[in-house]
Amino acid sequence: MKRLAAVLLVLSVLSCRSLDTVSWGVCIDPVGADQEADSMAVIDWSDWPDMVTSIDADKCVSHDKLGYKAARVLPGKHVVEYSNYVHDFGHVAGRIELVVQKGHRYQFGFDTCYWCQPRKFAVWIDDQTTGDLAGGKHRDWPAWFL
Repeated sequence: MKRLAAVLLVLSVLSCRSLDTVSWGVCIDPVGADQEADSMAVIDWSDWPDMVTSIDADKCVSHDKLGYKAARVLPGKHVVEYSNYVHDFGHVAGRIELVVQKGHRYQFGFDTCYWCQPRKFAVWIDDQTTGDLAGGKHRDWPAWFL
């Protein structure tokens, strides 16, 4: 009986190893893979790791490559697509177009208003280097109005 329990334990541990196939980290745009890090921009969605579904039509992030929390991309125009089912709120999806500059860091943001009638959500990307809104729209309800 002890041997059976040991075998089952080993098999369950081995099966868990196969689930983590993509490490959490930075995805590098294949087009700019040979570029220096400071000549690229960083788009960070680590606060909402399940929200970003693709960048530039699956060039960097796609449904089969989930697990990344940031991407290094070349300067210029990019399209960030997002989609998720938010508990007790519903499905949110869309896309944000933005122009990024080299050496800048961009942060993905998301917020919901459960008490708004009708319910609302806001999605944006801030340029953390300048403090400006790079794309999307900040929430238009007071912060205390959850």
